[in-house]
Amino acid sequence: NALEADNARGRTSFQQVEEAVRRTKGVFDRASNDRIEEVKSSLRQAAAEALSLLALTIISLHLLLWMNRRRIRTRRQLVQVNHELRASEDRFRHAYESATVGMGMFSLDGKVLSANRMAAQILGYEIGELVGMKVSDFMAPECREDHLERIESLAKSTENSYSTERRVIRKDGTAAWVRNSVTLLKFDGQVGQYFSISEEITKEKVANERLQYLAKFDPVTNLPNLHAF
Repeated sequence: NALEADNARGRTSFQQVEEAVRRTKGVFDRASNDRIEEVKSSLRQAAAEALSLLALTIISLHLLLWMNRRRIRTRRQLVQVNHELRASEDRFRHAYESATVGMGMFSLDGKVLSANRMAAQILGYEIGELVGMKVSDFMAPECREDHLERIESLAKSTENSYSTERRVIRKDGTAAWVRNSVTLLKFDGQVGQYFSISEEITKEKVANERLQYLAKFDPVTNLPNLHAF
C-alpha cells in the first residue's frame, strides 16, 4: 500500500511537471512564432525597401545613360552644324570676295562695314580705305540726296530693297556709272544692315549716250541732222 501511494504521488508529481512543461512549451512556441513572424515581417520590409532601392538605382542608371547618349548625340549634332556653318561661311566668303560685281555692307548711318575686291576696283580704292567711309562720300553730288532718302525710307517702310542707276566718283576724281541694288537685312534682336550690289555700266552708259547723239547729230560735221530738226 505504501508503494502504491508513493507511485500515485510520483505519477501526480510527474503529471504536474509534464503539465508545466507543456504550458512552458506552449508559451515558448507562441513566443517563437511571434518572433518568427516579426523577423519575417522585418525581412519582407527590408526586401521591399531593397527592391525599391534597386529599382530606383536601375531607373537612375537608365536615366543617366539616356542623358549621356543625348549629350553625345547633341554634341555630335553641334559639331556637324558648326562644320556646316563654317563651310557655308567659307563658301559665302569666297563668293563674296571673288564676285564679278561690287558687293558691300554698310550700317544704318551709311558707314561702310565691308567691301569686296570688285567694289574697291570700281571706286579705285583699297578695301581697307573703303571701310569706315560714308557711302555718300563717293556718291556723285546729284545722287547723294536720292541715296540718303532711299535708305532712310527703307528703314521705315515694309519694303526692304530698291534698285537704281547712279553716278559715283572714283578716288582719282573721275566718274563712273553703276547699276545699284540695296537691300536692308533685318536680324532678330540685332541692328539691321544694308547689303549693296553694284555693277559698273560706264561703257554701256557712254555707248547709249553716243547712240542718242548720233541719232540727232551728223558724226562728221557734228551738226544737227534731219531727225533733230
